[in-house]
Amino acid sequence: METPLQSLRLFLLCFVFFFISASIFVDSQSQESSITPPPPPPPPFLNPPPPPLRVVESNKAIHEKRRKKWRQRRHHKHPPPPQQKLNMGKTVGLFFAAVAAALQVVVAAFLLFKRRQLLLKINDRH
Repeated sequence: METPLQSLRLFLLCFVFFFISASIFVDSQSQESSITPPPPPPPPFLNPPPPPLRVVESNKAIHEKRRKKWRQRRHHKHPPPPQQKLNMGKTVGLFFAAVAAALQVVVAAFLLFKRRQLLLKINDRH
């Protein structure tokens, strides 16, 4: 016959196993649903194309223009990516999973309580 401490250990072990497997399942579901095609690249900047060169410029002038453009691009700050929220279906699903886990804990505690009552009742008869 198991002692209450052994049954409590078994209950906690099952409880931990359930939460680990549930978290792995939720992570795998969120990874599968997050596999979406990448967003389209941002539209190019609407800078007008440079005018065609009419006069041959010196190498130094061309180099200075390129350096200036490079500095402008390098200091340009990109907007932060939009934060993705959980859609309503995922939120409801996680809520139901949490309720199911809480109910399992309550039922297991109730069963342990009743088992202890029955064991005490049986031991009192003998």
